[in-house]
Amino acid sequence: MFELTPIAWVHSPLSQKFGVPRQAGLAAVPVDIVFEPAFSRPEAFVGLEEASHLWIIGRFHLASAADGKPSLSVRPPRLGGNRKMGVFATRSSFRPNGLSLSAVKLLGIHSEAGRMRLTVEGLDLVNGSPVFDIKPYLPYADAIPEAELSWADASPQRLVVKLAAGLSKEFEKIEQGHPEYLNQVKVVLELDPRPAYHAERATEGHSGRYYTIRFGDYDVSWAVEADGSVLIHSVRQLTQDQE
Repeated sequence: MFELTPIAWVHSPLSQKFGVPRQAGLAAVPVDIVFEPAFSRPEAFVGLEEASHLWIIGRFHLASAADGKPSLSVRPPRLGGNRKMGVFATRSSFRPNGLSLSAVKLLGIHSEAGRMRLTVEGLDLVNGSPVFDIKPYLPYADAIPEAELSWADASPQRLVVKLAAGLSKEFEKIEQGHPEYLNQVKVVLELDPRPAYHAERATEGHSGRYYTIRFGDYDVSWAVEADGSVLIHSVRQLTQDQE
């Protein structure tokens, strides 16, 4: 056995598992990776600005079995949550060591208060997740156009996201302090964050079922309508206690 020491931490507007994209690269939401002081030395980042994409090795720290034992079989959402697969045949967050591997787009490198920060896009980790290593994505070695996985051979369907009457002005106010807030929320919701078995059984609209994702300083309430679109019903700022 050996210990892994976090070199950095994820700072994301998504602070709960519900709503975090199930795969990296699907949602263009900017996220910061903030390095520990020991790893914030400039020499560690020389040349990184030449990379367009990165591999992020982290940990699904909120995903663990109730009894503490790793699951050897899981129910992938892509299969409606109805079919069991071996954990090593899936990308489930419930893994023996909880490690994640994410390919992301690098948006920027900067320093703030003596801490190095990478701003990336497409990370599938929740706020507060530890990061153990970062490597550049190499197109000639990492891209495999002929790769196949028969039960997940196409990108997930994206839903249309709409606003309830009167909400446009609410989001305009929010975006005075959080530019692009609505677009980022839409990118998350169009991937349909519902549990797989909810989506599988929803044959007659949302049937009164509403969901809430916490995105930044706000709770966003929404439902999937009978036509398959997502309707955002309300947005509510969190109180200090809720944060």
